[in-house]
Amino acid sequence: ASDGVQSAQDLLSPPRRALSAMLGNKRPCMKLRSERIARGNRFTTITGAAAVATALLVDQISKAAVFATFSPGDELILAPFLSILPGWNEGTAFGLANGIAPWLLVAVALVISGWLVILLIKSSSMSEAFGLGAAIGGALANVIDRLRFEAVRDFIDIHWDAYHWPTFNAADMFVVGGLLLFVLADLRRQKEAPGPR
Repeated sequence: ASDGVQSAQDLLSPPRRALSAMLGNKRPCMKLRSERIARGNRFTTITGAAAVATALLVDQISKAAVFATFSPGDELILAPFLSILPGWNEGTAFGLANGIAPWLLVAVALVISGWLVILLIKSSSMSEAFGLGAAIGGALANVIDRLRFEAVRDFIDIHWDAYHWPTFNAADMFVVGGLLLFVLADLRRQKEAPGPR
């Protein structure tokens, strides 16, 4: 009987060894995949941080240059539809929400920026990370203005004949463009994701 039990164990040994070998081979693959994901997230975070810094620098430098050269109300016509027209905006982007306390606008901008930072850290897409970083940098650039001046410096005036779009700045462009890029990249990722089988 003991010989029979031993023979049965011998018959089961090869499948067990094969299963162990398969699991053993999968563990390095799983580890390699997790390392690749971590490395990818690190690169996307760096990309997002670079976009934040770029948006901040471009906005603050452009504002400083324009307001050092022109006074509010001065106009420099660049094209039939584009002018440099410095002015102060106490509301949100494009002159909306005027009359709201600056500290409240700062608080709202910081809360939204914090939420975007969380999305950026979780993102695994370079395009999404760059878009989120640009939006964060633009939002923080306008926060800096509100903390310094209790208003935002605007100077880009797009117009056609007598119609003028509310003046804006580089930070507003980064916010709108960054969020648009994030949405498009997210839609593309969802479209390319494999569906249920």
